[in-house]
Order: sequence, then structure tokens, then C-alpha cells
Amino acid sequence: MDKSRQHAQEAMTLFSKPFHVKGIRGETILSYIPNFDIIEGIVPEYLHCGILGVPRQFAKLWFSSKNHEKPYYIGLAKEDVNKRLKFFRPPSYVSRPTRDLDDSKFWKGHEWYWWTFAYSIVALKGILPPKYLKHWMLFAEALFIMCQETIPKSRVHTAMEMMVLFIKGTEELYGLENCSFNLHLCGHLGDVVLNWGSLFESSAFLYEDYNQVLLKTAHSSEEVLQQVINLFRTMRSIPALLATPAGQAVSGMGDAGKKMFLSTNDSVLCVNSNCSAVVLSPRLDSISDAFRLAFASHDIILERSQNVLFSERIIVNEEVFQSKEYKLVKKRNSYTVVLTTGKIFLVQKYAVINELCYAIGRFLKIVKSYRWLGDKVALPFHVCVKKDIDEPISIVDVSEFVSKIVYLKCVHLSDVDVACIPPNKQEVVK
Repeated sequence: MDKSRQHAQEAMTLFSKPFHVKGIRGETILSYIPNFDIIEGIVPEYLHCGILGVPRQFAKLWFSSKNHEKPYYIGLAKEDVNKRLKFFRPPSYVSRPTRDLDDSKFWKGHEWYWWTFAYSIVALKGILPPKYLKHWMLFAEALFIMCQETIPKSRVHTAMEMMVLFIKGTEELYGLENCSFNLHLCGHLGDVVLNWGSLFESSAFLYEDYNQVLLKTAHSSEEVLQQVINLFRTMRSIPALLATPAGQAVSGMGDAGKKMFLSTNDSVLCVNSNCSAVVLSPRLDSISDAFRLAFASHDIILERSQNVLFSERIIVNEEVFQSKEYKLVKKRNSYTVVLTTGKIFLVQKYAVINELCYAIGRFLKIVKSYRWLGDKVALPFHVCVKKDIDEPISIVDVSEFVSKIVYLKCVHLSDVDVACIPPNKQEVVK
């Protein structure tokens, strides 16, 4: 509370003056709330200061022609970065595919989110001078740690140290004039995590995403508020409808009834060990010798003449997974997944055997010893995998799926590609 008292005193001294000191223009009515710490009680919102603020600021520093004489200027290599971005195929939970840096002034919050946590470090390798890229990696890793769903206190302190180094490094590398207010706020994000939990818990992402739902409720310019209220009433009535006999007939189906219901909608329900998988648009087809051998290695014996249900898409734990053979989506990779074992699996197709769903594909070989910038600098939260997939065909029970992974095809690297997962599942679109 000492900081709050100091804040109040500074506000009172400025009450009758037309200027501000340290950002204070005068007292606020919030300071009169009893037992309320106005410093610790108001949380900086990391979407605007950490995602929309700092990354956009640094992108302007790197690519704006105003800085053409600066050592960090890489505007002449913008097209090279754009070419790299075009080869990145994010999964379906990334709200938008990658866009050129020329459109960065129109990028939304989620685009800057993935630029920070996935794209930038990979796309800027070999273009942004190493000391500047190392400096940027401090910010990306610190923010990534503070956005995770579970964060040990020691990791929070590590992230705070990284953020302090990043802020000090900004003054040294870019000049004091580029130490912005957003940068200052990021220095307090570690305290936010210690006091209030992970950054995603106080994030504006979910609320701003819901604005799209509200916008879609208005179909004319008249009585917009009433249209929103009507949608809210409809959504509130759904639980009551499900409580009716007709609603219970659908929501309360047994497994056999669900299978029959789903099969009439060109789908099959598989109940695996600890999850249910909806297999979309399955089709009967013969099984190849390579696939039969993969199943045989897991003690599942299939005859040569046996036909099997195959599919290119499934739904597991409310998340849609595709296969590499699914051709209707061009700019997405929703077929590379991380498993409960931590391994990465590339799905070629799905098969239903004995009423269980399996993914058929190959494991990707993780390169643990790969160094990103010299011998001592590894990627902070990315995983390098070998480009050449020489692993044999294998099968995986889809109950082992954790999530789709962001797989970045690196045309500028000869031997590896890069994969990464989001810091949490709360801020991604399934």
C-alpha cells in the first residue's frame, strides 16, 4: 500500500496543475475505494501491451525505411521474410493463415500472438543480426512462460529476469527513445502472474473474440441492442430445451444410440480408452500391406481381403484433426500432432478397427542437439525435427492425442523444420 499512498500524494500535488508527472494527471475516484491497492489492484492487460504493443513496435523498427541507417534495419529483406511466412501452415486453431508483413498494419491480435510465439524467431533467422535476434528471444520466451497454464514460481522469476534484461537491452540496442510505455508495462507482468495467476486468466482475447459473436447477431441497423438480447435469450433457453423429453432423447443417448444417430449423419462414433472420437465421412476400402504390418506390430491382425473404414477427419475432445490426405484445406496443417508421450506424429489417414479409431502415419524425429544461434543458444520453446521422414509407418490410438502442433516448414534451413505448441489452450480457436 506504500506505493498507493505515494501515488495519491503525487496526484494531490498535481490536482491544480495542467501538466502531468510520471504519467499522473491528478487523482482518480478509484483511490477512494476502501482497502483497494490501486497499484496492484489494476492489472496491465497483456494483449494490448505485450502482444499488440511491443511486437508491433519492434516490427516497425526492423522494417520501417525511417530506420534505414540503423544497424537493426532489415527492411531490404522484407520479401525474404514474406517468402518464409508463406510456407508456414498453421493448424486450424490459429484463427488466420500467415499474411505478408506489408499487411501487418491490418494484423489482428491473434496474428501478432503467433508472430511472437511461433513465427518471428524462425522467420528472422539469418536476416536479423544475431545480437538483435537473441535480444528478441528474451521477450518471446519470457511472455511464453508467463502465459502457460501451470507455472512454477521459480519459472516466473526466471521470466521476470528475462524481461528485465530485454528492457535494459532495448535501451542499449535501440536507444532510450524506444523504451515505450508498453515496454514499461511488460516489466510489471511478472508481478501480475505472482498476484493474479497466468496472463491468459486476465487476457482480453476471449472477450474481444466474443465481439464477433455479438456483431453477427445484428442483421440490420435498427434495434441492434434488441437483436443482441434476443440471441442471449435464445442461448439461455437451450439448457431448458435439453431438459425436455425430446432433448433428453438426444443428449442422453447410450453408446449404441449415438452410433446409430451419428451414422445417419455420415459419421461413426468410436469410444477409445479415455475419450470418444467422431470419425467424419468414413469409407470402406482395402488395406495396404504397409498398413497391415503397422497394425500387426501392435498385435492387431488384419486379413489381406479385409476392408476397413478409413477417414480423413476426426473430432477428439471437441478438437478437429485432419489427415495429410485431406485436400480441401490448402493453407493449414492440422495433421501434425503432439502425443501424451511428447512425441510428434504426422497423420496420413485414420482407420476404424474393432470400433476403435487409430491414426496411421509416421513419427517425426526430434533433433535435440540443434542450436539456433551458435553453440549456446537453443530455441526457447520450439522443437526442431528432421526434414527427411525415414521412420516406418506406425499407428497411434487417437486417445493419445494432446493437440495439433504448429508445424513450420523452413525453406531456409537445409536439415530441419520447426514445430511449437501454444503456451495454453484457452486462447486458441478450436
